[in-house]
Amino acid sequence: EKELREFGGEVDDRIGRLDVRRKEFEGKLEVIIRELEKKNSERESLRNEIARIESEIDSKTSLIGKMEAEREAAESGLKKISKKEVTDKIEELKEVIGRLRDEERDITSNIKTLTKEMEMVEERAGEIESRINEIDRKEREYSSSIKELDKLYRENKDRMEALMEVERNMLGKMKGLTGERDRLYRESVEIENKIDSLSTKMETSLDLISRARARLPTLEQTLAEMMLETEGIEFDDKEIESVDELKAKIKDMESKMEKLQPVNMLALEEYERQEERRKKFEDDIARLKEQRRNLIRLVNEIEGKKKDSFYEVYNAVKENFERIYTELLGGGEATLVLENQENPFDGGLIIKARPKGKKTMRLNALSGGEKSMASLAFIFAIQAYDPSPFYILDEVDMFLDGKNAERVADMIKDRSRSTQFISISLRRVTLNKADHIYGVTMQEGVSTLVGNVNLEQVEKIVEVK
Repeated sequence: EKELREFGGEVDDRIGRLDVRRKEFEGKLEVIIRELEKKNSERESLRNEIARIESEIDSKTSLIGKMEAEREAAESGLKKISKKEVTDKIEELKEVIGRLRDEERDITSNIKTLTKEMEMVEERAGEIESRINEIDRKEREYSSSIKELDKLYRENKDRMEALMEVERNMLGKMKGLTGERDRLYRESVEIENKIDSLSTKMETSLDLISRARARLPTLEQTLAEMMLETEGIEFDDKEIESVDELKAKIKDMESKMEKLQPVNMLALEEYERQEERRKKFEDDIARLKEQRRNLIRLVNEIEGKKKDSFYEVYNAVKENFERIYTELLGGGEATLVLENQENPFDGGLIIKARPKGKKTMRLNALSGGEKSMASLAFIFAIQAYDPSPFYILDEVDMFLDGKNAERVADMIKDRSRSTQFISISLRRVTLNKADHIYGVTMQEGVSTLVGNVNLEQVEKIVEVK
């Protein structure tokens, strides 16, 4: 019955969880459907925009044709017009043609951008449709599971109600038996307590009897000896206590002995057990002390190995840094210094550099460009010791002059044979060294990634130093 109730509760819990997950999937499905409708609307608007732009291209092409015809007509009439007028007319037509060609290039670029965006929207729509299909499949599976569990729940619920009715009937009968059982249990406990008390008194009395019996021969012998010694001696009856008084004294002594009850006869055993525990604790303490000594020794060994490993890396990076700094700047010197030579983990690392023609200074005293060069030399020194798969450099040549920027670009180019570099830069000298150039544009708050950038075309739009 208990297992049935637990199973019923487990079924309710599983049905509840499945219902929650079904509602969660329905909510996600609604969000995805709304997003799909939005993407479809955006796709339609992009198609309309492309159609409009293509119409503009046709009209502009027609206009260019008309202008070409006008130019040819103007050339045929050159003989009738003065040289100055012809020159002015040609220049005017060239300006118009140039503007039209610029508009055509802009429109073509917009078409490419919108086409790429439409492809992305269509790809996203395909992903959303596949997700919708997957959610529909899971929803069908969960619906089937819910139906099966619901059927099983109803069957078990009927059985559980019948068993609960039987349980209620049995509980009514058990209440009276439980009360009777409790009463009998209390009476048995009282009887056991009385038996224990009587057993204790009986054991005490038997012990006293056995002791008295053991002493009886000795007392009889002592009494006989005293009677022999006291022969012929007269006693005063007043000095001898009566038997009743002696019995009263004995009874008083017995009551005092009873007051000392119960005597703990297990005290010796408890003492021995506690003594064994004390010895065990002493052994544990000795073992823990030995473990502590071993741990301290292990920590010292690890600290020594850690320091040795650190100095191995530090010396290698320091050597690379001194060499790369001189190579990167075409002269000068630089080095790494530990604040705490004895315990390097309690101090920091100091970078000292002497640019060509200057004195030695710390990193924080250098100019912006000198700091950048020293920092790059340190990065390349670490990369020479333990290369990473790729590096991301964000406008590291911003504060460098043209010569130093070219040196940094050459070093990145040289090291890109074994490691990938992703460098964000606006410097022409860096872009010229790049294997691939990617541009990022923003229109109406939307960023777009443009690949295979032509540097000459970019220079016509923005200034690249």
